[in-house]
Amino acid sequence: MFCASATGVLLPPFVINKSKRLFQEWCVKGPPSTGFENSDNGRMNQRLFCRWFEQIFLEHTKNMSRPLLLILDGHDCHFDVETLMLAIKNDV
Repeated sequence: MFCASATGVLLPPFVINKSKRLFQEWCVKGPPSTGFENSDNGRMNQRLFCRWFEQIFLEHTKNMSRPLLLILDGHDCHFDVETLMLAIKNDV
């Protein structure tokens, strides 16, 4: 998953591997702060989206003025209550 702002700020990528287990050797290369995860089908799910939102999006936008608008294109997994509450709490 990639995220960029209208001003050109790029957040670290979030790489999802198709596997039952995430192997450390898959997580050694990439831009600084790249997030690495796994899922059975290699796609985003509620758990991974919440992890991305908290560890990548919120962490790397914490010093930006609020409110923030997050637009997701082609994102088909459902949001859970935890993620929505994090968004509200952080004025996203």
